[in-house]
Amino acid sequence: MPSLSRRRKLRSVFHSDAPSRVDVYLAQLSVLYEDLGIELESIDSAMPSALENPTVAYRQNYFFRRSLATLSDFAEAIRLLDKCPDFALFRENFHQALLTDWQDGVAYFEGLEQHLKAVRNDIGGHFGSQAAEFAIKEMPHRAVGAIEIAEERVHGPDAKRPHLRFAFDIAVSAIFRRLQGAKDTETAMTELGGFFVEVKNAYRHACRATHVLVAALLWPRFG
Repeated sequence: MPSLSRRRKLRSVFHSDAPSRVDVYLAQLSVLYEDLGIELESIDSAMPSALENPTVAYRQNYFFRRSLATLSDFAEAIRLLDKCPDFALFRENFHQALLTDWQDGVAYFEGLEQHLKAVRNDIGGHFGSQAAEFAIKEMPHRAVGAIEIAEERVHGPDAKRPHLRFAFDIAVSAIFRRLQGAKDTETAMTELGGFFVEVKNAYRHACRATHVLVAALLWPRFG
């Protein structure tokens, strides 16, 4: 099926002369949606070789952590948009399938927003000192790291660059900080698996909620 496209001046689409809060949240969610797409593509593309290449593994972990920050912003923006009085007028005219997808997304992020925000503050948008402290204190005894000094010819024939191959282990260890009741390794791994399921579902709800906004609001505005 060939792709379809529409073009229109963005000042008209987002009512730049007098934007409402709906316009603001639509603009915010548009950027977050494309950011999340890049993050998910980067995670997936690294999957086949992540176990063999430490640089690729760290890249995958980096984009996963970035996606948590994006999801946290998604949760807040969806909540605020749903509570916006002007948006209620649009929501009343949603087709039932779109309304169901939207309400499912709102409900899902309502239960996950605070957890996402806490994780984001630890390891998402940045890597805080509290996360680092937890990671080194709870580092598995079997974890072995390495430092590699490699040539970087792009910066000159004698240029060297250190690669901190242990940073990945620190970043992964910090993820356990926000798991509740992880008293032993088995419990921790079980809860970590549950957290990954939550995040995967959050990806789906974020995308579906944006698709609703595209179908009901953005696509018509470009017409």
